Amino acid sequence: MAYVFMVRYKLKDEVNKDDFKKSVKKVVTNFYDKQEGFISLNLGYNEKENIFSEVHTWKEKSFTETAHPKFMGDKNCLAVFGMCEMESMSMTDLTLLD
Repeated sequence: MAYVFMVRYKLKDEVNKDDFKKSVKKVVTNFYDKQEGFISLNLGYNEKENIFSEVHTWKEKSFTETAHPKFMGDKNCLAVFGMCEMESMSMTDLTLLD
């Protein structure tokens, strides 16, 4: 069974959300597409709450343990990550329903 998790966050006040929307999927997906075990990334935005969501799907959790340090060391990914309010960030494991 695949490992699925969701990350939710708000952007820092000075970040233009439209510019962020245009760049985040490209930057993050380009990075993850090169990672072993990656299946998909779906992005969403809740306008009312001003919250972005990312749903990540991996073959299994162990692959994320290898990819995370690489993500934190990638300058393009860190630039995107740096636009987020760290205090607002949450991560939740998900079980998909058939």
